Amino acid sequence: MKPILAGDPTRALYLSPRMVDFCWRIENVLIRKRGFAMVHGEPGNGK
Repeated sequence: MKPILAGDPTRALYLSPRMVDFCWRIENVLIRKRGFAMVHGEPGNGK
């Protein structure tokens, strides 16, 4: 089962305030500070 398909419009996805903050932090590290980010967690957490 694939709950999100490649053709689904991204504007239909809900971005919680925590997700918006997470995306901003990743963007800040990758673009502004020219670093890298590692996303980790338990299996099944939707990384």
